[in-house]
Amino acid sequence: ITYVNHDIDDAKRAGIISDNDIPEPSRKLLGSKYAKRIDTIVIDVIGETLKNGLELVAVSPPVFAELLRLRDFLFHNVYSREERLVEKQQIRGVLQAIHAHVVRDPAAYINPYPPGDSEAVRAIDFIAGMTDNYAMNLYEKIKTE
Repeated sequence: ITYVNHDIDDAKRAGIISDNDIPEPSRKLLGSKYAKRIDTIVIDVIGETLKNGLELVAVSPPVFAELLRLRDFLFHNVYSREERLVEKQQIRGVLQAIHAHVVRDPAAYINPYPPGDSEAVRAIDFIAGMTDNYAMNLYEKIKTE
């Protein structure tokens, strides 16, 4: 729910897509603005989850279909664009540098749990949980060391 909406807003801010590029059915059902999409989806999840007695977190078929449509839209119009390939390589380099830095001094970054997970897995989990800003700030710090 959040990554689809966050990535749409990031792509709009970057000028890759506009509101009008978002599929019409998605705009009609979920809304065209970030807050409206989140509101619609969260209310739907709450309603569907309450319908099943809180046994399972659920989403209605129409809302789920639009989330899938938006995910496909992002893959075709944002993630897989030819001009993004160079950027992907740069991002890979940033993440590899961060990973190397974290595993050199794991105590400074990662928790010693869960006990069954290796340090390498915990380092990857730590990196996966970073915001874009945190990752870029850490990378800038690494470059100056």
